[in-house]
Amino acid sequence: MGYIGNDSSITQAFPNLKTLKIKDYSNEFLIPKSVPSIIELDNWGPQYGMYSIYRPIDFSNLRQWSNVEQINLVIGHLNMVSFIDSIVDHCPMVYKLMLKILREPINSPMLSLFSSLQRISKLKELSITIANEICEWSTIIGFILRNQTIEVLEIAIPLNEHITDDESLKNLNNKTLKKLTLHHFRGKSDIVKSHLKSLVALKEIYFNNPNVLDLIMGLDDRVLIGLKFRQMLNRLEKLSVQLQTLKLVQLDMEFNESTVDIIVFLKAINNISTLKTLCLSMVQLYTLKNKGFCEELSQNRCLESIEINGHGFFDELDYFRLIKTVLARPETIKFKTNGIRMSMPCSFTNIIPNFQKHFSEIGQLIINHSNLKVLILGNGSDINEFSFQPIDIYNKVKSKLLIGVL
Repeated sequence: MGYIGNDSSITQAFPNLKTLKIKDYSNEFLIPKSVPSIIELDNWGPQYGMYSIYRPIDFSNLRQWSNVEQINLVIGHLNMVSFIDSIVDHCPMVYKLMLKILREPINSPMLSLFSSLQRISKLKELSITIANEICEWSTIIGFILRNQTIEVLEIAIPLNEHITDDESLKNLNNKTLKKLTLHHFRGKSDIVKSHLKSLVALKEIYFNNPNVLDLIMGLDDRVLIGLKFRQMLNRLEKLSVQLQTLKLVQLDMEFNESTVDIIVFLKAINNISTLKTLCLSMVQLYTLKNKGFCEELSQNRCLESIEINGHGFFDELDYFRLIKTVLARPETIKFKTNGIRMSMPCSFTNIIPNFQKHFSEIGQLIINHSNLKVLILGNGSDINEFSFQPIDIYNKVKSKLLIGVL
């Protein structure tokens, strides 16, 4: 496209453009004037956004963004309150805002920031990440309870573990928020539990800390729960019992130890009828060697998306068994593996008949699967078109999948 200065009108050059994405990691990061309704700006790259610290970005061109509806900004440093005030003054159509401030503190009180956000009258979806600040729970919940437009909220700001009560929030409730994601949340308090019950329209809630599950007991009859956390396995058996009582929709776990029987855990989640997405990270060699691992996955009739992230080199036959197990499930819509390196490079499979037999079976499972949409066997698995012979199997696999990275 060429150079885009801050006096450039993108919509004049591309009148049918609906989304504009700009990635510029230099100190010449400039904001164009006339833009389409969806704008994504990324100034956080190989230089880690350091230039934006020394040269504040000029957002004066927001005056011409009256048509903008969605803003996604990733940056190292930002005067957040000033930026939000500019949106309030010049971008009346904004209903979706995603902000990531990844390097420097915003140098303004969290209360001032959320007070400014409160003024965006049509805001329905908000995702905010600030790396080097601490926020009070009362500030977050105060923003929610005083806002009757927000429907989706994601907060990735470290929260103070000490929870204090705010008398001004009593008897308030929110009737619009449907989905809430809280990162870095560690506090445990009856005050928080009471606040969560005030979110009367809430349908989904996501945490990254299993120790706060007791906060949502009592909500789980109407709220789907997502968990994403790193859990020491010596506590997993106890946790699996608790998981069975919840309406889980998503579970992401990272395994670091070998002190628990993974089969106990899989049996537990197999009983959760609402659980649709499972991601297991840091899976070790011994896990795939346990045939019960695949047997329990095959018994699960609810999971639609399965992701297995390995660590190290794995036996080819164990890996093939996993792939065939997941693809044989009619419920599987998405299957992804990552970091599972096979001890025998796939470039040698054409001279090993048994390997080619496995690839042929995998190819047929993909071709005959009625629901599979996404298959990613990547980053280390080394599976490619040379793995599937004859080549027509590979071509059929590629043409069938919405996304196929093999």
